[in-house]
Amino acid sequence: MPSTSYTFAIGLGDCGSSPILFERVRIYIDYNNDGDFTDSGELAFNSGGTSYCNGMSNSFTTPASPQLGELMRLRVIVDNQSIGSPCHSPNSGEVEDYGVYFEETQIFGCTDPAASNYNPSATVDDGSCQYGSTTWYADTDSDNFGDPNVSQSSPTQPAGYVADDTDCDDTDDTVYPGAPELCDGQINNCNTGSLPGDEIDNDGDNYVECTIDAGGWDGNPAVVGGDDCDDNDSNNFPGNTEVCDGQDNDCDGMVDEGVLITYFQDLDEDNFGNNSVTVQACSQPVGFVLNNTDCNDNDDTVYPGAPELCDGQINNCNTGSLPGNEIDNDGDNYVECTIDAGGWDGNPAVVGGDDCDDNDANNYPGNTEVCDGQDNDCDGLTDEGLTSVYYRDLDQDTYGDLNNSIIDCAPPTGYVSNFLDCDDNDNTVFPGAPELCDGQINDCNTALLPSNEIDNDGDNYVECIIDAGGWDGNPAVVGGNDCDDGDSDNYPGNIETCDGQDNDCDGFIDEGCQPCDGDFLVINTITQNTYNAEINITSDAYVDEPQPVNFFAGTDINLEADFEVVLGTEFTAEIEDCIPTNFQGDDNTQFLKTANTEDLKEALHQKITQGQIELMILDRWGDIKVSKSIPIEALDQTVESLIPSLEIGFYAFVVKQGDIELVQMIAISSTQE
Repeated sequence: MPSTSYTFAIGLGDCGSSPILFERVRIYIDYNNDGDFTDSGELAFNSGGTSYCNGMSNSFTTPASPQLGELMRLRVIVDNQSIGSPCHSPNSGEVEDYGVYFEETQIFGCTDPAASNYNPSATVDDGSCQYGSTTWYADTDSDNFGDPNVSQSSPTQPAGYVADDTDCDDTDDTVYPGAPELCDGQINNCNTGSLPGDEIDNDGDNYVECTIDAGGWDGNPAVVGGDDCDDNDSNNFPGNTEVCDGQDNDCDGMVDEGVLITYFQDLDEDNFGNNSVTVQACSQPVGFVLNNTDCNDNDDTVYPGAPELCDGQINNCNTGSLPGNEIDNDGDNYVECTIDAGGWDGNPAVVGGDDCDDNDANNYPGNTEVCDGQDNDCDGLTDEGLTSVYYRDLDQDTYGDLNNSIIDCAPPTGYVSNFLDCDDNDNTVFPGAPELCDGQINDCNTALLPSNEIDNDGDNYVECIIDAGGWDGNPAVVGGNDCDDGDSDNYPGNIETCDGQDNDCDGFIDEGCQPCDGDFLVINTITQNTYNAEINITSDAYVDEPQPVNFFAGTDINLEADFEVVLGTEFTAEIEDCIPTNFQGDDNTQFLKTANTEDLKEALHQKITQGQIELMILDRWGDIKVSKSIPIEALDQTVESLIPSLEIGFYAFVVKQGDIELVQMIAISSTQE
């Protein structure tokens, strides 16, 4: 139907492991049925540059005024290259034509002009015609015979109308029932017989035998006169030129008057004669013609005006050069044109035509196709059966990207034959890749991310050790080696609080919070060189080292109060990894000792000499008790002023400036020393 949208579906190549992709689909419909698809609107559908495989469906809308009642062509073209016209020859695809038919609309009504309700637009009479009491017929030529096709109903006779309806031509008053026959090219008496023979131009020379009536000729418009003396020969009619043929060509009663004709031999029967061989006669002898312009009377394909054939010679007798497509330019014994059925008459080295590239001797019909980007065998295809699809391997992990491919004879640099990579920007991600601690699924499967790469407790650390290539997952993650991914208070670098857990993930719990009684320190073994010594110690003091503690060599051993030295050697040593608590006073009362803050101040002044610093004091559970920004010069005074305001307990004093951070564990007692 016109102005109607129609949906279509087209089956295409397989979408399997090596998919066949078609980038162009076009549909043409010859809506005006003129034999081509070049008119406006006859490109019904154009897919653009989208690639498809397996199949595709879409729709197009028919125009408002297509040709009705006629079978038209619909053409579908599929190719993997751009389609330039409806006559496109696909590189890889096909062309299919189908029939389309738009049904002609029928209009029902009264088709009788004599009826009072006559509908001139009606194509099918529905029996609804209505008439008056008397029917009168138009007598336009006033011969008293009416036109049966033009009538009206009236109780009285209208002017120009008669009751008779037998006129067969109401525009000519010489044509009516019983009229005398005239030489005017028509049947005057309205009978059903044939036109008289002398009013028929039997030989097609536009003359009839009878003498044209004074009223003129009303028959075949090609007839220009009468008095044809031989209506069986179109060469004989009044006014024709007399020729020497044994006949009265001009109908003047004489034959071949004053005429003698020269004929020329036509040996090759191409209707062009040899000017050197002639004969005089009134009629053409066998093997002779009137023309004398043949340049080769031994070849019927060579004569003036002959169409140029692919035969290696100049066929039209001119003096120009042999056409370029009949010359073997590249010396491969093939010419560009298709050899004529009559054979080749030129250069004997030529064995065939249809050379698709006459500038390259490697390309001619029947040659072996090689993968060089050319049509070596001239079959319209390039490198057929020799190319493959290769896929971009940007990250050089030997796995390609399905969405980035080329067709070539061999894989170019950076391309591979498979398309299995799920991330071609990362060479640690490919099928079968080992799982790394990088926040992504490395082997391209559909499994979930390993749990040790997921920050379960939201502290921005994961359990695994971050791969040397870096982290590519959740951007909130800043590190690995989370020793407890179920508790956001425990992660590498966190401040250790006295809560029975390894808050900083260093393998020790509540270091700096354990009590010790200072009863003994035993140096078990000593390994010494010029600069330092390693000792293995046994002590009830907590030491935050899983390996032997290194001490620099010195001249004496300086230990905190009451430590027992079982094996003595002159070293400088200091044990500061635990905070002594519950010291027993002379009066047998309990008190807490405030740790010396001088170490903190001395270390800080070595790293920070000027500017603002951030000071925080956290309790043993990690809660911030004090946070303020102060000049470094005010640190000593600020610390001394804050200690009396703190309750008894353990605290971490944290000092920061930029990337520098220092921490000192301090115990606050009820009795200050």
